[in-house]
This record gives sequence, C-alpha cells and structure tokens, in this order.
Amino acid sequence: MRWTIILLLVLILVPLAGAQEIKDYKVDATVDGNILVEKASITIVNNHEYSLEEINYPFSGRIESLKSYDSVGGLKSDTNYIGDKTYVKVLFRDKLLPEDEYTVKHEFQSPQKISEYNKHFYSQLLTLYLQM
Repeated sequence: MRWTIILLLVLILVPLAGAQEIKDYKVDATVDGNILVEKASITIVNNHEYSLEEINYPFSGRIESLKSYDSVGGLKSDTNYIGDKTYVKVLFRDKLLPEDEYTVKHEFQSPQKISEYNKHFYSQLLTLYLQM
C-alpha cells in the first residue's frame, strides 16, 4: 500500500516538474557600492498541452527591487523568499499557448551577494540556478 501511494505521487508530480522548458538564460551583473545589480533574461517554451498564464521559478539568495518586463513593457510579478531562495511569479501579458516561446526580463538587486573584507569589495561566487 505504501509503495502504491509513493508511485502514484511520483507519477502525478513528475509531469509537473517539466511544465516549461528554459530555452535560454542570460545574466548580466554589476556592482554598485555594496549591492549586486542583476539583469536576467529567461526564454521559456510552454511544454504543456494547454495555455499558461504565469511562470514560477527560483533564484538563489534574497533578491529585492524586482522589475519584470517583456518586449512590450512591464509585467506583474511577485517574490516569496523561502529558505535561501527567492521564488519569482510572473503573470504573462497574454496566455502562452502550447509550444510558444516567451522571453521575460528581470532587473533586481542582490544585497547579500557582495561582502566587504579588508576594506575591499569582492563578489562571492555568483550562482543563479533554476530548479525545475
């Protein structure tokens, strides 16, 4: 019985993990005083058989002052910090149809990624990763 429940959970949850494919991911980062300012561009492909209205994904660390936009302009987005990841939710301007691509750009600050040591600033190893 226990193995049956575990197998059913795996079969149900595995397709959800591949909900959208990250086709392209680019990050530019600059240091402004003791704050890391980042610009990220993420292109996704809708692998579902139905339309998507939003995307959710994590960035490592805490991010602040998030601005999300596409080629037309600003998009509604929200963040939720859990553990040591910031989960970003972005609402698409229009529904993303199956197999369509969409590029979302973000600008944000990562205040915890820059440390002061011996009166010099250095960037800690920056690891932005996506977990699907």
